[in-house]
Amino acid sequence: RQHKQPNAPSVTIAADQWYEEKTAELGGKGGRTLSLDSKKEHKQTVKYLKEAFGFKTVDSISHEMVEKCLKKAKRVNGKQLSQQTRKSRLTQFKMFFNWCKNPKRDWIKRNPCDGLSFHVEPKEVQILQNNDVEFLLNAAMLDSSEKAIMPWLVLGFFAGLRPSEATRLYWEE
Repeated sequence: RQHKQPNAPSVTIAADQWYEEKTAELGGKGGRTLSLDSKKEHKQTVKYLKEAFGFKTVDSISHEMVEKCLKKAKRVNGKQLSQQTRKSRLTQFKMFFNWCKNPKRDWIKRNPCDGLSFHVEPKEVQILQNNDVEFLLNAAMLDSSEKAIMPWLVLGFFAGLRPSEATRLYWEE
């Protein structure tokens, strides 16, 4: 448990401030402006922080509380989260609590996420051969109902994107 800091706000208030600061123009790491996906991810993190810790002050959140929250978290359908999702959520929580720890705020002395980790088995990447790419592009061109998929395929193949990365792109980006 952390030593109580004067003026430490609730997680709800701090999370809203963190979101506003991080999603502002040039508010990202290194003075960058966050992408739409990063902004969405930060918004989700705020939701998870509020659900887990609500109006508890940021300096009252312990290592054990974060660990319990991440281990017990479930999907909307009631199923357990994957280890990858837990790991991603932990990364976001770490960023939030590091922000709280920053000397500008000094609301906490140590990050309650420190020492937590979730093991994720690496996935095998399958690289398509040139003839496979040619076959898929030809099939998409021949099927008039699938013409809309062509830009997605071309971008993915020639930029070397994973399907999940290509799916998350916005044309504005």
